[in-house]
Amino acid sequence: MTDLTIDRVAEVLEAMAHPMRVRILATLAGKHHMTLGTLEQQLEISFPVLSSHLAQLKDQNILTSEYQGNEVCYSLADASLQKVASLLRAKYC
Repeated sequence: MTDLTIDRVAEVLEAMAHPMRVRILATLAGKHHMTLGTLEQQLEISFPVLSSHLAQLKDQNILTSEYQGNEVCYSLADASLQKVASLLRAKYC
């Protein structure tokens, strides 16, 4: 691994290293996508707080979002992140 790669991995892990973000990842594990409203209800968190955490995960390319009609839907960015989230969910949730 190069220093640049190690730095990038550290940035991604840092973005994931918050209890609420771990909950978000575990909630999305195994799901194709979830709407913002569904995430808000399942996590029992206010919209502004959830939005902030989602933005941080998106900034690190951990999550993607897309509009489906009037709804914003979030999903894990790729299959490797799906595996990580599923492992976290199986082990700790």
